[in-house]
Amino acid sequence: MVARWIVLLAVALTSGSAEQGPRQQLLQRLPDLSWSRLSALERLVETSGHLSTEELLRRTGTLELYQALPEADGQLDRLNLLIGLLIGPYITPLAAFREISPLCRQHSWQYVTNILGINNTWALMMFDSVGKLPDGIFAGNTNPVGIWDECLNVEAVIDGIREEDHMFKGKYCRPEFGLLTNASEDGQVQHSLAELHNWSSYPSGLGIEPILPPLIHVSGHTVLSQLIVSVGLCIPSSCSADELRLGLEKRMPGVAVTLPDGNCHVLDQETTFTGGDIAVMTILCVVGLLMIVGTFIDVVKESAAEDGATVSVVVDSKFRARMPSTLQKVFLAFSVWTNGRKLLDTSSSSDTLGCLHGIRFLSMTWVILGHQYVFGLGTVPWANVFYIFDVFNSLAFAAVDNATVSVDSFFFLSGLLVAYIFMRNMERSKGKFNIIMYYVHRYIRLTPVLAMVIAFVSTLYRHIGNGPFWSNIAENGSPEVCSEYWWRNLLYVNNLFDPQELCLGQTWYLANDMQMFIASPIVLLPLFFYPILGQIWLMFLIALNVFVTGYVTAYNDLGPQDNGNNATKLRYFMPYCRYGAYLVGVYTGYFLHVRRRRPLKLSLPAVLAGWTVSALTACCIVYGMYEYTTVPALAVPSRSVAIIYGSMNRPVWAMCLAWVVIACVHGYGGFINTLLSWKFWIPLSRVTYCCYLVSIDTQVFFYATLKSVLYFDQTNAVYQFLATLCIAVAVATVFSLAFESPMLALEKIIFANVGTGAPKKKPVEPEPVASKPELQTELADGSPQEEVENNSS
Repeated sequence: MVARWIVLLAVALTSGSAEQGPRQQLLQRLPDLSWSRLSALERLVETSGHLSTEELLRRTGTLELYQALPEADGQLDRLNLLIGLLIGPYITPLAAFREISPLCRQHSWQYVTNILGINNTWALMMFDSVGKLPDGIFAGNTNPVGIWDECLNVEAVIDGIREEDHMFKGKYCRPEFGLLTNASEDGQVQHSLAELHNWSSYPSGLGIEPILPPLIHVSGHTVLSQLIVSVGLCIPSSCSADELRLGLEKRMPGVAVTLPDGNCHVLDQETTFTGGDIAVMTILCVVGLLMIVGTFIDVVKESAAEDGATVSVVVDSKFRARMPSTLQKVFLAFSVWTNGRKLLDTSSSSDTLGCLHGIRFLSMTWVILGHQYVFGLGTVPWANVFYIFDVFNSLAFAAVDNATVSVDSFFFLSGLLVAYIFMRNMERSKGKFNIIMYYVHRYIRLTPVLAMVIAFVSTLYRHIGNGPFWSNIAENGSPEVCSEYWWRNLLYVNNLFDPQELCLGQTWYLANDMQMFIASPIVLLPLFFYPILGQIWLMFLIALNVFVTGYVTAYNDLGPQDNGNNATKLRYFMPYCRYGAYLVGVYTGYFLHVRRRRPLKLSLPAVLAGWTVSALTACCIVYGMYEYTTVPALAVPSRSVAIIYGSMNRPVWAMCLAWVVIACVHGYGGFINTLLSWKFWIPLSRVTYCCYLVSIDTQVFFYATLKSVLYFDQTNAVYQFLATLCIAVAVATVFSLAFESPMLALEKIIFANVGTGAPKKKPVEPEPVASKPELQTELADGSPQEEVENNSS
């Protein structure tokens, strides 16, 4: 029956347009599907009193199953017997009665034959929690997940007998279905409609079938070849996922049924912690203890410095007498009091590149906004998935569709800060460069918090949520991948492998950025020692990036945008296709360093031209592909469009940002500089790195723990985005205070007496650099400190 429904509804949606015809005929023939349909069986029983039970079962097609089931007997009244035989195989493993365990078979039969029983309301609760045919199937509402909590709270006691074979709990399972045939030809459509007519007039009625018919294709929208189709079922806990899958396959031949063990849940399942789980919990406990102790010591020391704080003075003196100074520094590195104040400090000098704070955080919000749609629309089912195309086809949505250039904003910022700080440190050290410490500092400051996020996601993350979608998304997503491929992230080579094997999908950026950082001396050293030749070399590399990206696009016949796994693997993740924006940032940082004491003099027409050209160019990059991204597409991009846009959009975007930064720094930013330099952005920009690391799993957590499908509209999307942004920043702040900030302090302790290629000197007056104000005087150690601490993607 389900297979027929799948075909009927699939062909109705793939049979040309949505005008009058097959689809309209189908809509007219669809019966009312609700609880009231159970009364059809009752009427059937009432009007068939002249028939023997055997004849009645023969006419309803259930005699064979009745004779094969050992539990079936003639003691049941006809109504419950028909319900068990007609409905049971769709909501329990009964169809595979020979392969399932006797206990599962017994409990399943007791369940389906007691749905209307007076003394066994648990059976009615189980059936009530099962997903049934919902409204809006032609809007894409193809995933009736049922009621998760109602099913799990069922405790069945059959006929009040408290014995093992008469007791079980409700087990929630969410099998997924796929159609194995393509029924889109006209002849098949007419044949399927005829079948629909036959089935809708069947005595038992369609309404008693709780399995939802999947919708496979969108009429006229071939871009969606298949949708997620699933239904929430409540079965006895004595049955396994494999037994249910086998039973559904037996009852619905021709339909692919997917049901991993993780898609079935019982209330109060025993939680098993692995060695990795215990190790991560231990680390978190130790770090938490260090934060408590460090904060206590810090507060005591600060209180002791105040007049009249005699108790604090005594306690502080005890610490000084019994605790080595180095150990005190280690504890203080974890002080939430000091690290929190530094994080929230908005003070800055007048010559700080304040506009970078705004660009950094606003770019981060753009990344989260893009991910909100990508992971929201692609992670869980929606009740109106087909109407989402109306959103996709709006011009405003192009800003979301092209949100990938926000990542190039971070490549640009990364290159800018690396070049700016490198040039300043090289001047201070009179050309001395310790390349080993250059890389060691970078790795130490980026990796600890990354490692902890990976450790948490691959272990404890899978234990903190539940719901119909949780196991499919959270347990079998990042945790499973990270458990196997975590080492690629720590070596920063994860972007060179299959995108499907990417632990923390967003960290492909970190790998690219690290690879560009490793190669940066071959650009920075010529710029410092041979400025003219270095600039020529730099411009050549930018041109080479455009050429290589264009060649990759043409050779692999890629489109202008990085949509699809092929474009992602061949172009989007590859550093040789992404370093253009980074080098534009390097050139900008070099320019700002050279001109830091010589303000740029521009005429009003030149300023207006700069802002106009950069604004129009940025808008063309973001909105220029609109007609190629609608569904269906308004136009097909030519080969030349694909090559030109695909190779130049990212470095040109960085050039637009270069103008914004240069104009703001040299006094031509106006209200834009006022906005971007707003001190409110400073604390937020400091957590962008951690925010980038935790944002996707924060978003996925929301969707994976849903207990029902959502209705999509822009109002909900805005609220979800703002909530996600706030929560991501909060979680990022915790990780920053626990792992990022302490490691920065510990690094200073570890390398306090290690030379880094720069002479030791007293702190100097800070020069204009986008950095944390409290750390601006600590950049004479030869390391790109601020680029590391503030960089995010």
